[in-house]
Amino acid sequence: MKGLWKRPSDVIAWFGFGLMVVVVYNGVTVAEKLVFGGIAWLLVGEINHLLYGSFRLLPWRKLDK
Repeated sequence: MKGLWKRPSDVIAWFGFGLMVVVVYNGVTVAEKLVFGGIAWLLVGEINHLLYGSFRLLPWRKLDK
């Protein structure tokens, strides 16, 4: 059953990373880029943790489970 939950977790992790890149790229000031990019990345990581039990910020890293 672990294989079934791995793929959605991967998709959410890549979405969070992509969202962070988009926010950083479209930000106006450096502070705005870092704050809002970091918040978006952490929120998606927390959603991933709540749904699948893995707080993944780096989607290319393998799960330890």
